[in-house]
Amino acid sequence: MPRVQAYKNVKKVKRRDGSTDYYHRLARTPEGKMPKLPGTYGSVEFVEAWLAAEKSCNNPQRSTPENTYEALVEAFKTSSEFNALRPRTQSDYQKVFDWMVEIGGEKAADALEQRHAEILVDRAFKGSHQRFAEYVIQVNRRMYNWVLERSSRQAIWGTYNPWTNVKPPAKPKGGNKKNRAWKPAEVAEVLARAPIGLARSYVLGASGFDASTMHTLMWNDYNNGIFDNDRIKSRISGVTVVPRPLRPILEIGDRPSVRICTNENGLPFASVNSLTTASSRFLRALRDEGAVGAGLTMHGLRHTLGKAIADAGGSLRAIQTALRHSSARMSLHYSEEADRKRALLSVSDAVDQWFIGTPPNDLLAQETRNEKND
Repeated sequence: MPRVQAYKNVKKVKRRDGSTDYYHRLARTPEGKMPKLPGTYGSVEFVEAWLAAEKSCNNPQRSTPENTYEALVEAFKTSSEFNALRPRTQSDYQKVFDWMVEIGGEKAADALEQRHAEILVDRAFKGSHQRFAEYVIQVNRRMYNWVLERSSRQAIWGTYNPWTNVKPPAKPKGGNKKNRAWKPAEVAEVLARAPIGLARSYVLGASGFDASTMHTLMWNDYNNGIFDNDRIKSRISGVTVVPRPLRPILEIGDRPSVRICTNENGLPFASVNSLTTASSRFLRALRDEGAVGAGLTMHGLRHTLGKAIADAGGSLRAIQTALRHSSARMSLHYSEEADRKRALLSVSDAVDQWFIGTPPNDLLAQETRNEKND
C-alpha cells in the first residue's frame, strides 16, 4: 500500500461517535483556538486549509531566539532596574521567571495577550496560593513596562503591556486565612509540643522576626531578652524584645549550635526553606490531630505580635518598630482593628444601660418570677 502523506503540526482528535477531527497545533483563530482542518485527512480541502494554517504561522509573532519570553527575562535581568532590587527581591522575581519560562518560555513575548495573562494568574493561584498569583502579575507588569520605556525593546518584545489591567484572583471568603494571627492557646500548645530547636524558632517569630532573619540569628545576638540587629528583608536595624513568658524557652536547655534555630538533630537549618518546611509539617500534624486550628504558619506569628501590641493599646509606632516595617502604613491595619474594638467596648456599658427596662428584660424578669412560683 502507498504511504499516506504526513502533515506536520496536525492534531488528531477522535470523537465518541467514532468520527475524527483534525486541528493545526500552531495556528490560531481570532478567538485563540486551534483551527479545525476540514475534510478527510489528505483531501484537497484539508491540504488547502493546512497550507493556509502553516502560512499564518510565519508571521512576526512567531517566536525566534530573540523575541521569546525567556529572552525577555534574560534581558531584563541585566537591566539596572533589576540589579537595583534587593537580593531577596531578586530571588522572589526569579521564582516567577522560572515558573513562567517552564510553562512557555519559548513563546514570543509580544504574542502574550491579557486573556493569556489572566489564564496564567488563575493557574498560579490554583497551583500555589494568592500571594504567588499576585506576584506573577506584579513581576510581569514591571518587566513589560520596562519594555515600553524604549522603542528598541518594543521592536523585539511588543508595544503594549498585557498585564496592566489584569486583576488578582479574589481571596476566598470565610474559613481560616493562611498566615492568620495565632490564638494564645495555640501558641501554648505549639510551644509545649515542638522540638526545642523549632520551639525556639517560634519564640523568635512571636518576637517579630521573619523566617529569613531568624534563620541567621546566633546566640551572640541575644542578651537578656533583647536582640539588636537588622531585619534582612527590609534592612531596618533596631531592637527586638522577646516577651518575658517566652524567654525561658531560649534560656533553658542546651545550645547545640551557634545558631538559635536548629533541626531535630541539633544542626542549623540548611536554608530558610528547610526551616519553613519543617514548621509547616509540624503544624500540619497538629492541625490534623485537632490540637490547633487551620491556617497557622510561622509568618503568622508576626501578625500575632502586631495584634497583641495593638490590643494592649500600643501605638502605631510601637507596632512599626516591633515588626521592622519600612513605613507606618504597613502597620496601620493592626492599630485600626484594635481601635475599632476599643471604640465599641468603650460604649458597651452605655449600651447595656440603654437596654435595661426594655421588653426583652421585662420578659426575662417574668420568666424568673414564674420559675420561683414553680
